[in-house]
Amino acid sequence: MEAASDAEGSRRFEDVARRLREPPVSDVFTPSDPAAETDIETAEAELAIMLPPLYRRFLREFGPAELGVDFLDVTPGSPQSLPAVRARKRKAWPPLPRRLVPFALGSAWVGPMKWGDSFLCFDLSRTTHGGEYRIASWTPQAPPRERLERMDVTFLEWLEGRVSDAERCVSPPRDWKNSDGWERYWARVLDDPMRRGWESRPEPHSAALRHRDFLTDRGLRRILFAGNGISLEPHVFAHCGFDVTAIDVSATASRFVAQSRLSRDQLASVFAAYDEVKSHRDDIKLEINEAHSRERVDREHVPGGRLHAITGDLFTHAPAGAYDVIYSSRALQGFTDQDRLILAHRFFDGLRPGGVALIETINIASMSEFTEDFEGAFREAGFFVHERNANTWLDEKRRARFTRRKDLMEAFRRREAAEWAEHARRLDGGDKMVLFWHSSG
Repeated sequence: MEAASDAEGSRRFEDVARRLREPPVSDVFTPSDPAAETDIETAEAELAIMLPPLYRRFLREFGPAELGVDFLDVTPGSPQSLPAVRARKRKAWPPLPRRLVPFALGSAWVGPMKWGDSFLCFDLSRTTHGGEYRIASWTPQAPPRERLERMDVTFLEWLEGRVSDAERCVSPPRDWKNSDGWERYWARVLDDPMRRGWESRPEPHSAALRHRDFLTDRGLRRILFAGNGISLEPHVFAHCGFDVTAIDVSATASRFVAQSRLSRDQLASVFAAYDEVKSHRDDIKLEINEAHSRERVDREHVPGGRLHAITGDLFTHAPAGAYDVIYSSRALQGFTDQDRLILAHRFFDGLRPGGVALIETINIASMSEFTEDFEGAFREAGFFVHERNANTWLDEKRRARFTRRKDLMEAFRRREAAEWAEHARRLDGGDKMVLFWHSSG
């Protein structure tokens, strides 16, 4: 592509800047403090180059912003400045090619279940009229032949493409306390039949449904679905006799939940019954028995269940009375550490003595520090944490004592039963428990 003329480039930049400031792009774009002209000039002196004019203008208006990637800054002495990052990566292995100047940091898939840093760079060997450079990406952890990807676009063209992607993509707001952003997000999801079906379907293996029998046995019937979105799982619990409140900051999402109903077939998919069937190789596989599944829907029904879908903010919600259970599915992990601590305390205060919080996350199990901080907030709030120690108890040494898998699994079940008995004793004493369910998807 040929670089735009100065006048055309200025007009196009003004159009991009306007779109960055307006929804839906503004929901996922985070500007920073504008860069000072003197700081830009200092960075240029250290790099011994002139930065592209429209990139300089971006820095003066938006600073080191975030838009799916984190823009580097130009503050003198900052470890995340263009000169500092370039100097570090030139000394690292594999070294950043001399002709590349990184300006933003993202991530890229570099192998099975592995992500790595990917730097967007100005390629000094490919210039255009007007002082612009072509863009390249540098992914040092990728296989050698895949580390460098040259793009036939300038900074403005790349930015236009990024903004267009943000306009098309249905993404949650970057700031999870942005109630208007959530309202727009759920409205766009509901306009897409495929996304609507995916986001609203009850998940048969959710943390709440996996522990429904435990909640029922302990008489824990009043449950809050916190940050529910458009999930119809609250209807499943109402079908089973629970007193359910589903709260979300989006009025559109809450209205959808209130007006929706689960069909018999949808309930049957949640309460699926399976038959063991032998394959041609004598392997055992499970097949859904649709007739038995529909019969189970009737068996699981408990009269008296009810559902209230309300619009409200988790930071200010004041229920009429304490809940027995608070369940949050993927609704907390996008908040800041401080906000999660506030919510952990609010959950603790919102539960009656002996109450249970069920917290489900997705794709954070491998982030050990994040997981520890996440769970630590609830410990600090006063909860005791279900640790699932039966898994760690069955270490290699203990496993070696069992010659038959049947005996091993029986020992595991006994250990797990002992854990739950201890949890029940503490709950009977008025302690409050939090159970985390970290899944991947």
